[in-house]
Amino acid sequence: MLRTMLRIRLFEDRVGGLAHGLPGVPAAGFRGGAEAVVTGVCGALRPRDRVFTPGEPHRRLLAKGFDPAVIVREALGSDDSRTLGKGGWADVVDASRGVFPCGGEMWGPAVATGTALSDHRLGRPHVTAVVVPPNTPAGLFHESVRTAERWSLPVVFVVDASRCEDRRMPSVVDRRRIGDVPCRSVEGDDVVAVTRAVNEAAREARCGSGPRVVEASLTTPCTALAATGDRPVCAHDPIAAYQRRLETLHPTVRRAVATIAAQEDAAVEEAVTAVRDRLVLPDPEVAAVGLYAQGPERVAS
Repeated sequence: MLRTMLRIRLFEDRVGGLAHGLPGVPAAGFRGGAEAVVTGVCGALRPRDRVFTPGEPHRRLLAKGFDPAVIVREALGSDDSRTLGKGGWADVVDASRGVFPCGGEMWGPAVATGTALSDHRLGRPHVTAVVVPPNTPAGLFHESVRTAERWSLPVVFVVDASRCEDRRMPSVVDRRRIGDVPCRSVEGDDVVAVTRAVNEAAREARCGSGPRVVEASLTTPCTALAATGDRPVCAHDPIAAYQRRLETLHPTVRRAVATIAAQEDAAVEEAVTAVRDRLVLPDPEVAAVGLYAQGPERVAS
């Protein structure tokens, strides 16, 4: 789990800086912290279970073990990416790892519920988990939960109940509106607690008990956390907290943690360098060909 969280943090540091230095490439905006949520979700599920992280789709790819170079190509719109420079990391598909398009930042709960309904009708035994961003419309979220309850679908809604250090934002969860659907609360900065909560919720959902809600309370700084450098570490940094936990259990683990950090840093840097040195952006004249659906009348003409 520590390796996965470090990989996510280092990837965001490197790719965010790389995007700012390339003309025509949109800057990648990442928030620091909260790596414990997606790491705990992916760590608690089976390899083919479905995972949606509509707010930060690259995080599920890294937590699912994708090569960072694949994600960098998508982030920078390279024409040798899986989507040929026309999609992005939100549109990467790999059914063997439970990765499907997220459908936009706000629509994750609805897309996840529809995916679970499809699996249910086809007799597939997969659990679907979705990390619900704080800006998700409350009506969409609650309607998705109630729809999953009606069909007894195995969906785990992991709500990102973020709060900044200087202000608290209301959670999207209204327990009166989710009816009898069980809801757990967990500290989202604790990767072990998140993993246990999602594991229990997924086990219950897989047994036919219907959807579950896990509300992960997160405290994040108003500015992005840094993986390295001279900036101080936030008191709620999930990576530092988990590292302290490991060192308490095994005092000799400090050297191993440093080795893991160095390995992940080198792997991310190698991926970014390899893509940057061979980056080929799509020809503007053909970039939009096949990008949008065309109606029958336009095709005929």
